[in-house]
Amino acid sequence: MSKENEEMICRCKGITKGEILKSVSEYQGEITIEEVKKITGAGSGKCKGGYCNSKIVEILNKN
Repeated sequence: MSKENEEMICRCKGITKGEILKSVSEYQGEITIEEVKKITGAGSGKCKGGYCNSKIVEILNKN
């Protein structure tokens, strides 16, 4: 895994960029932030996405 993919996106749940990219690539159809949350758990920690939602949106916009 590259250094970039090891970047921590969701601190509360310990979800990395690589895990989110994998869920996006394996998802059939258009993926939303809610699907990423269901698949990976990112955004469902104690901050309720306050830290990671913007990073997840950035990832989704690039893919």
